[in-house]
Amino acid sequence: MKKKIISLLLMSILVLSAYSCSSMDKYFIRSPYNTNDDTTKKIEAFDTLEEAKTRVEGIKQLGYVVYDGRGSVAYHPFETLGQSRILYKAKGVADYIESNGYTYGNATVNPAYDRGKTEKLVSCDRFVEWAIFDAGYVKDNNEDSVLALYPHGDKINIETYLIRNGFTKIEDISQVQGGDVIFVGDSQEHAPNLPPELWDYPDHVFICAGSSGNSLFYRYDAGSTTRIQSIQPSNEPLEYSGKEFRFAYRAPAELP
Repeated sequence: MKKKIISLLLMSILVLSAYSCSSMDKYFIRSPYNTNDDTTKKIEAFDTLEEAKTRVEGIKQLGYVVYDGRGSVAYHPFETLGQSRILYKAKGVADYIESNGYTYGNATVNPAYDRGKTEKLVSCDRFVEWAIFDAGYVKDNNEDSVLALYPHGDKINIETYLIRNGFTKIEDISQVQGGDVIFVGDSQEHAPNLPPELWDYPDHVFICAGSSGNSLFYRYDAGSTTRIQSIQPSNEPLEYSGKEFRFAYRAPAELP
């Protein structure tokens, strides 16, 4: 009897060992947050890295990356892992505001903290703040501080904040990638409501989610109620007449 039990134990160990080795040799598509509570985010397993890379390129706008069987990032579609982190969280925020009936407006509290308890308002700059907050890049703000497109009152200018936190400025539109924070337009359009020193600021900001081909790009954008209440990312040109590309900022590889 004892020999039989030992034999069964040895067989179990061998089966588990074979399964473990098999799993270690595979590649998995999952979110860019490798945490214990994120195991359900695995989408598919692949036998080769090339197969996994091909698949993740088709859903890169959602922020997914490739892990090896040991839990290390084997491939991310953009220059930094931080870009995929921002896209993953931007998708989450976009889905949240769409399903919870948010409308366009300048929230007076940081919506990343408020989550609709006080207001169900979000705007282009508040959306970007929310996404980068959830991605881990806003560490020193509280619920009363709000990042804004341009500095006014007690609002913190988004560009200034990104510079302080290690984001890299991109001035060539051909170098734009998914996860980049995009600034377009000219605030002189709002001149009656702004002092002259702010007229040269961009008047819109959104998150690029990567090229989809044919000069079109995926984007996460909360610039209107129509956008807020739509399934994102959208797929459209990066710039329009009157909303020309000004510059972009790219997340650092490491979280602060």
